Amino acid sequence: MPVLNRSVAVDGLSIFYREAGDPAAPVVLLLHGFPTSSHMFRGLIPRLAEDCHVVAPDLPGFGFSDAPPRDAFAYTFQQLTHIVDRFSEAIGLDRFALYVFDYGAPIGLRLALLHPERVTALISQNGNAYEEGLSDGWNPIQTYWSEPTPRNRAALRDFLTADSVRSQYLYGVADPQLVGPESFALDQLFLDRPGNAEIQLDLFLDYASNVQLYPAFQAYFRTHRPPTLAVWGERDPFFLPAGAEAFRRDNPAAEVHLFPTGHFALETHAPEIARLIRGFLARVLTPDIRTGQAPAAIAPAAIARFYAALRANDGEAWLATFAPDATSSDPVGTLPVTGHSSLRQFFDGLLAKFARFDGLTEDEVFVAGPGVAVRWTATGKSHAGQPVTFSGIDIFELNAAGTIQTLHAYFDLPALGAQLALASAA
Repeated sequence: MPVLNRSVAVDGLSIFYREAGDPAAPVVLLLHGFPTSSHMFRGLIPRLAEDCHVVAPDLPGFGFSDAPPRDAFAYTFQQLTHIVDRFSEAIGLDRFALYVFDYGAPIGLRLALLHPERVTALISQNGNAYEEGLSDGWNPIQTYWSEPTPRNRAALRDFLTADSVRSQYLYGVADPQLVGPESFALDQLFLDRPGNAEIQLDLFLDYASNVQLYPAFQAYFRTHRPPTLAVWGERDPFFLPAGAEAFRRDNPAAEVHLFPTGHFALETHAPEIARLIRGFLARVLTPDIRTGQAPAAIAPAAIARFYAALRANDGEAWLATFAPDATSSDPVGTLPVTGHSSLRQFFDGLLAKFARFDGLTEDEVFVAGPGVAVRWTATGKSHAGQPVTFSGIDIFELNAAGTIQTLHAYFDLPALGAQLALASAA
């Protein structure tokens, strides 16, 4: 599968990117980290391009993209996110799976906070979003965060030396012969450009803003539940395996695979990681099929009974639509829950917030991956008689018996939060 080397103008900058695969296929956007570029994906892109449209840009200040001087461009993660956002729009990417590594993780997750509807899946390869994932290797940088003095800044220049960059590639690797020397040599070539050291030190300082956003990233995982795959080099000196395992805390369906290698896991395990990713994306990126038919014409019987029971505030009829070991998850409360007893407690808790639903309308029904998705709007009254209105999307997976095995509920959280506050106050 040929890999094309391209550039596009984004806000006056030339952004270099590698692209491969059928443009009509599902998109995977690959975001690199420090101190590398899209070159790190050279072994992955052709493999993923068998099934997907793969795009890998170089960030400003990295690789073959422009590196404007610091007085002309703010080297912050928010600004890098803005460029990636504008880049995706410039080349016509409106929905994509995110592969995030190192710096690419906070950039990709900031992008997901801005446009959650665009993200079809999340693949994290040593891309951290949890404080327990930060190793002691971050101590000198954390010292700079707390005391941004010239002395503490100067202490970080060791991270930019050839020995340090080479070590990032080789640390934790069982067989260094698997690591191509052109990888760290190319990185060093770009790091040694005039002015680039100061750019990197600016980004070291601003990385603190990413840690401050970890709670927001984690809320995104809980709220939107993007299909998530973590493929992690478990001997990474910077991002610990605990950071990979933590994805399951906020998204229990996240898949986690650890490899006996270091930070740049693709250098040693690209074929294995590619196989995992292709299998994962084949499961989760089944295209939506919107039928154009009325909801009643395509909604399975169990789903129709589910909404009928909600409209009637009938907990027993609602529960009967679920398998005995069914699981339900949503971004509110202590869910996910499993089993009829827990599901009934959830239903009773919902009625404790709202006295009744006056109206529940299924606005749209469509096939979404392995399940049936229903977009709905509900109106009702709180116990104090205050009107309430909120909306959301439910995704149902049915078992062979035709009952609900899994329900993922996605509420319109800002609207729901206001209504819950109103109901609780009453």
